[in-house]
Amino acid sequence: MTIKRFVKGFTVGETKYEFHFDPINIRKLQLFRVNVRLDGKDTFRFHLQGSEAGFMITDKDRIPVEIAAFESELSDVILQEHQEGDAL
Repeated sequence: MTIKRFVKGFTVGETKYEFHFDPINIRKLQLFRVNVRLDGKDTFRFHLQGSEAGFMITDKDRIPVEIAAFESELSDVILQEHQEGDAL
């Protein structure tokens, strides 16, 4: 199976976020580069690393609080998008 890029949106209150997921390895579900637009203008990039527990943000200390709050949801989206059938 080939791991493909995808886009997922979230809304918190009146703020909409659109996350763009780009796999680093297209053969194994293990690492994604994620881009999200903040404040409708600046794009912020971070990585989600896969493990047995799901996907986690790799550099939490540099992530804006509003993005770090999505960590669990972002992990769930990746696993749902790829049907959890691909071993981490």
